[in-house]
Amino acid sequence: MFMISLWCISFINAQWSSDFSETSLTEWTGDVDQFIINEDGQLQLNAPDAGETTLFRQSQISDDTISIGLYHKLDFSPSDNNRSTIYLALDNQDITIASGYYIQIGENGSDDALKFYYLNNGSAEQIGTATMGALADEPAVVTLGIDVYPSGLWSIKTNYDGLESTSLDVEFMDDRFSFSDSQFFGIACKFSASRADKFFYDDMFLKAFEVDRTPPTVIEAKALSVNQILIKFDEPVEPSNALNVNNYIVDNGVGNPSAVGLSGSFGNEYLLQFATDFASEIEYTMTASGINDLNGNLMAGFSYVFNVPSMPIKGDLLLSEILFDPYIAGEDFIELYNTSDKFLDLQGLVISNTQNEMMQIVSSNLSISPKGYIALTEDADFLVQEYKPDSDANIITSELPAFNNDEGNVTITTVDGFVLDFFDYTEDLHFQLIDDTEGVSLERISFEVETNDERNWQSASQSSRFATPGYKNSGEITINPGDEMFTILAETFSPDQDGTDDLMILNYNLDKSGFVANIAIHDAVGFKIKDLSQNEFLSTQGIITWDGTDAEGNISDLGIYIVVGQVFHPDGDILNFKKTAVLAGFID
Repeated sequence: MFMISLWCISFINAQWSSDFSETSLTEWTGDVDQFIINEDGQLQLNAPDAGETTLFRQSQISDDTISIGLYHKLDFSPSDNNRSTIYLALDNQDITIASGYYIQIGENGSDDALKFYYLNNGSAEQIGTATMGALADEPAVVTLGIDVYPSGLWSIKTNYDGLESTSLDVEFMDDRFSFSDSQFFGIACKFSASRADKFFYDDMFLKAFEVDRTPPTVIEAKALSVNQILIKFDEPVEPSNALNVNNYIVDNGVGNPSAVGLSGSFGNEYLLQFATDFASEIEYTMTASGINDLNGNLMAGFSYVFNVPSMPIKGDLLLSEILFDPYIAGEDFIELYNTSDKFLDLQGLVISNTQNEMMQIVSSNLSISPKGYIALTEDADFLVQEYKPDSDANIITSELPAFNNDEGNVTITTVDGFVLDFFDYTEDLHFQLIDDTEGVSLERISFEVETNDERNWQSASQSSRFATPGYKNSGEITINPGDEMFTILAETFSPDQDGTDDLMILNYNLDKSGFVANIAIHDAVGFKIKDLSQNEFLSTQGIITWDGTDAEGNISDLGIYIVVGQVFHPDGDILNFKKTAVLAGFID
């Protein structure tokens, strides 16, 4: 019983794992004072200056298939002077006389990769290399899984996006060192002063190999074109099933792919080719089933919802809202609206402020759904925190040009310079009775009215916290042309910033262009209190608005008012009208 107890203790100590959720490094020896466990629960180098450090922990396991894994990030581009070494199995902490295996990351040039070495009494020999150049960029990140079989087969699985799931990268043979002779697992860092806190480690383990009983899952599916879908699994899958066209189907009449082919060399990516093109007006669902990994584990059914957006044309994509004077802790945002019945591709569009000649290109793979909204900002988290938008609000982080706080321009163009929409904004377009417009957006009133018509914009309502990023505007209206040429949309209005009838809106629908308008507000006894239009050229359709203030910007009395207008045309047509409006209340 005593011997069994000692064996169990030894076995437990030999197999280990660490996610660094503990607050100390008691299991480690070496330059412990040069490392910390950071607030993200990762082991992090934290050296005071340039140098080299090592950490070791006891590690021993019997001659059996073993598994080793870890997450590792170098927050820089590795080089020979800033490199990382991972000692997988050593019989001595003195590298000059040790035997075992190790990995090295970092060399001059652009070929940085996981390079595997056999160490024989301090003499190193390279035995394998994973994907060349995979760790050459900044940051260099890898999630690594290694299975070493008694036969000497090494199976290396990686994910260079740092995600947990891995796929086969490289295999090679070497059995010259027995893991049963290993006593130490370790890490070593060589670094300059500027890299002294840029090495990160997490989720380390060394254990006996466990039989894979986990079915494969899909980690990525995307439409590459109007008739191709790429599907990527978290591990290699059985080719005969993955290549079977009957194991995939797309709804809305598309059906099974006409062909399936292997993509890449790891056995986990497949390209689906369809005979029927996907339409930009339709959202599709592809389902996959009947696919198993190389150990026979059958994948659960998988569904992928996708669309294939088209590039917008004139009239498809309109500016809907802009915040150009954000709170000090926040950022600007613009909002776009898709007027079409198609999914629209936003990638490559140019957003510019022509007044300060600044611009940004939408670099992300973004699309907008039919009749949908999207808000673009450099700080999406702040918008959500500050404005508490609807749960289905579409807010995306994207770089924007700087927008002046007093006046400026926002223009949306295609990559070849075709203007889709533009708006010349000014702070004077805000509701006069708002004392401080910081953090208040300008919202478009109607998509039927020209974008650059200053009357088509108003301050977002107080009830919406003064902005509606990524969803319907608080004061948005739909204008349906009627029989009358001049119509007041809501006879009673109240500029109380509650988002409902905050403006008096006079809608006009004329049978020809070229009319000139003189329109004014009169009180109930006939005195004119404010001109709304003076010799203004009108388009065939548009709106005239009144916010309830007089010519001096003072608050008008509550009550009945008369909208008096004369509209004349150079050909001699004259239209006279009077409309009644009721001013019911003001902002407190």
